[in-house]
Amino acid sequence: MTSMRYGARSAVLLLAMLALGGCGAPKDMGYQGWVEADLIFVSPDEQGRVVKLNVREGDRIEAGAPLYALDDDLQQADLNQSNATLANAKQTYERALSLSKTGSGTQANLDSAESALRVAEARVNTSQTRLARRRMSAPIAGTIQQIYFREGETVPAQRPVVSIL
Repeated sequence: MTSMRYGARSAVLLLAMLALGGCGAPKDMGYQGWVEADLIFVSPDEQGRVVKLNVREGDRIEAGAPLYALDDDLQQADLNQSNATLANAKQTYERALSLSKTGSGTQANLDSAESALRVAEARVNTSQTRLARRRMSAPIAGTIQQIYFREGETVPAQRPVVSIL
């Protein structure tokens, strides 16, 4: 009978040790599943060479933060040409207005000069916009997920340079 009591005590002791062993801190098993996120691809309107890259993969950025810059030589030249055309159109309009006031000019010449002036102003605005779009800023806050083009590489139009998560 002593051996039965000894065996029962051992069994109880073993069960108690197993029960107490399971009372420790639970292990963090993590989670399994999918994480969904939105990627925003930031692309230039026109082809260009990346001259400045202001971010690295993994950087946390705020909306409006500078991302990259493309070469702007052609856009600057276009703006200079548009400004020269605008100066000539202003001079032509002022001359036509002056002649119209004295009765020497026709209304058709004044209308034509005014139209040319408005077209020249629109071209300057377009050139300024094209030049400004060579420097890209973050449209949203997020994290730089991937950089597709580095400094010195040429980016085709509409191809993303960076993606923001």
